[in-house]
This record gives sequence, C-alpha cells and structure tokens, in this order.
Amino acid sequence: MTCCFNTPETPEHKIDGVSYTLTSDDGVYMIKVVNICDLMDRLYPLGHYNVDYMTSGLATKKWCDENDSHYYAAPREDFSIAVAMREAIANRKSCVVIEDLS
Repeated sequence: MTCCFNTPETPEHKIDGVSYTLTSDDGVYMIKVVNICDLMDRLYPLGHYNVDYMTSGLATKKWCDENDSHYYAAPREDFSIAVAMREAIANRKSCVVIEDLS
C-alpha cells in the first residue's frame, strides 16, 4: 500500500483515534476525509509496512463499516478528493478513507 497523498492534518479532529480533515466539495455537505496512512498507523501501531494487502484491506473495511465510512482509492492520475466525497455522499456516509494507489 502506498501512502503518498497528504491531507492537511488537524490533530484535534479524530474519529476512533484517527485524524481527519473536515472538507466540503459543495459548501453544503461536510465530509470527514481520512488519509489511509493515518488509518494504517491506528490499525497497526507497531508498523504496517509488512502487513499484506488482504489483511490490511479487511481491517480497513471493518473500520469503515464501524465508522460510517466510505473507502475510495484511485491511481494518482485519476485521484480526486472531490470524487471521493461525492461517492461518500451518494453512499450516505459521513466519512471517506482515501488512498492514492500510485
């Protein structure tokens, strides 16, 4: 898993111990945006670089299900926080976990 995409950190905003940025694409709906690296640090405090993709994927899905979150991943050339937020809204989620697959 590549953790290249950086979102501004706002340490006082946390969901289940994971930092998020509160963002709006349209000025109406506010969505919590969680960077996958921050989530992996929370799920694997001793390090996530040796965790296989299947294991981390299942843990990410479980976390998303427990925290009203949508998961969005795309290669860098197709990556869009706006698209991620629209997908979260369309799926009636208040949070989106984002991952740049580059």
